[in-house]
Amino acid sequence: MLCKNNNLITIIEENNELKKMLFDGNFGLEKENVRVDKNGNLALTPHPPIFGLKEENPYIKTDFSESQIEMITPVSNSVDAVYNSLENLQNIVSDRVRDEYLWPNSNPPMLPDEEDIPIAVYQDPQSASRLYREHLAREYGKKIQLFSGIHYNFSFSDELLEALRVELDCKSSLQEFKNQIYLKVAKFFMQNRWFLLYLTGASPLYLPGFLNSPAANEVSRETSDLALKNGISLRNSHVGYKNKASLHVNYESFEQYIASIQTWIDSGKIDSMRELYNPIRLKNSHTDQSLAGLAEAGVEYIEIRSFDLNPFDPNGITKEMLHFTQLLLITGLLNDSKPFDKTHQEQSDLNEDQIAIDGLTKPNIYVDGTEISFDEAANKLLTSMEKVATLTQNGTLLHLLAEQRDIAQHPDKTIAAQILANSAGYVPFHMQQAKAYLDGSLQNAYKLIGYEDMELSTQIVLKSAVTKGLAIDILDRAENFFRLQKKKPCGIYQTSHKNIARQLHQRFNYGKQSRNQRNSS
Repeated sequence: MLCKNNNLITIIEENNELKKMLFDGNFGLEKENVRVDKNGNLALTPHPPIFGLKEENPYIKTDFSESQIEMITPVSNSVDAVYNSLENLQNIVSDRVRDEYLWPNSNPPMLPDEEDIPIAVYQDPQSASRLYREHLAREYGKKIQLFSGIHYNFSFSDELLEALRVELDCKSSLQEFKNQIYLKVAKFFMQNRWFLLYLTGASPLYLPGFLNSPAANEVSRETSDLALKNGISLRNSHVGYKNKASLHVNYESFEQYIASIQTWIDSGKIDSMRELYNPIRLKNSHTDQSLAGLAEAGVEYIEIRSFDLNPFDPNGITKEMLHFTQLLLITGLLNDSKPFDKTHQEQSDLNEDQIAIDGLTKPNIYVDGTEISFDEAANKLLTSMEKVATLTQNGTLLHLLAEQRDIAQHPDKTIAAQILANSAGYVPFHMQQAKAYLDGSLQNAYKLIGYEDMELSTQIVLKSAVTKGLAIDILDRAENFFRLQKKKPCGIYQTSHKNIARQLHQRFNYGKQSRNQRNSS
């Protein structure tokens, strides 16, 4: 790093303005669920037409399969806001597909034969999206593509990064500094991802016939499903959603990072950057998502891809875990960078697979090249995170860390252990959860979370707008005045949809009449 001073913790300690900015950032979530019928079979119906064309709706798309809904939140500037957006999408989608259910586990439900799993359909059958999915079906098989999860997108505020660049007396540009910072954070995440997996892994159960060959530690259960004995996450294991071979990348510089991915593409190991299934990736949303585009524009945000769906939360992830993950990333920003060569990366991969397959036994963990006990490794990481929370005097985060420390000491409190302890069976348990979550969504059918201060009729119109993929711009909350916009590849323009315009006209007139009546009474 082209900086004269790299001691970020000291800088933060001495600068109250930086402390205030430390938790500023941008957040986005992407959640995948497969649709199922009332018996827990994969739904073979088309993507619901009420959501419009999947190519045009920025919030509700399909992932690999036509049966696999993907919900994408708008970018938010807080954990609370992005969680509200995810909950709104969960409620909207559940309500609109109420004859079916959203399967609440990362591992698939009951599946048809491989050839009958439908790949996502697009207007142009030769589109890049369709051809890429056909490539994945050939290379990995359709079943493995039905693993579902949550992607957590995050960026620090530019104001924070620019202030740090100045404080560190860096000679690089802001974009070059951002590239370096996000590489550092990504490396820290890769080194410590095993603990996040321990806390969030939620896919130890699966159905016979899903895997082509048995997983390590696979055992049969009385409920006719299979389990990873003492396991945490099939999806994050060596037989999960992985490349065929470990594809390590170089985190020492942005140029080396790009070059190492290009090597895997040139060798035919992957088709493109999007096929690199690392737990964390560097991204830029203003490019064509190619490696060349990233190399030219630089890093805008990081994407964490390792979250299993939590079947105990209707939205697939808890707000507390979003806060914990942000603190983990901030800790990576502030801590000194550690070596992460090929040997360290192999050890990091081993940590991840050991936790995925055998995490409830709390196996030994490699930390900085040395094998130590699980308890020692967890304590080391949590202590470094506590220093950051204490630095900013964030009592809420300290309480959250205490809860995670308790889970580290008691594996029976993990999500995976609770799933394994349920005696209902894989399909009955998850269908019970799915039906309960649908009931919850239907109870909120007329509410839009975060907009409760606006009139109910306004919330209904706004929910319809989200369903159709229209961006919402609140102009005057008190007057219930807003604008809907439709996102296009070239930017955003105001929609001219006649039905929406008519609704808005009626809505505004109704609002004026109501206010006049209230004022005259």
